[in-house]
Amino acid sequence: MNQVTIEGTVTNDIWTYSGDTLFRLRYDDGNAFFTIRFRNLPLDVKPGTRIVITGELISREQRVDLEDFVRRATRNGEPDEELDELVKKLARRLEPVNRSYTEILAREIRTLR
Repeated sequence: MNQVTIEGTVTNDIWTYSGDTLFRLRYDDGNAFFTIRFRNLPLDVKPGTRIVITGELISREQRVDLEDFVRRATRNGEPDEELDELVKKLARRLEPVNRSYTEILAREIRTLR
């Protein structure tokens, strides 16, 4: 059976993708992080909230090129023209690759007080 139950703290990383709400859950004082997905559900989760999630592990594949990967990895950084130019040059020489994402598809969420 593919069932997961995990307790942790909601981080500041909360976003939507394909109509789903996703967020990062910090586990074990920041030694591990999990991506939690709620399908087609608007969800009002707040950073810093302690919760328990019950769900199942899922994965998805996505084709990612170097420019997209670097953009996501440095999304909170300041613009860097030199880095951007280098990435563009390298990206022309490299093929996109498959990237696998593993997430917990939540079926139940409980807030801890």
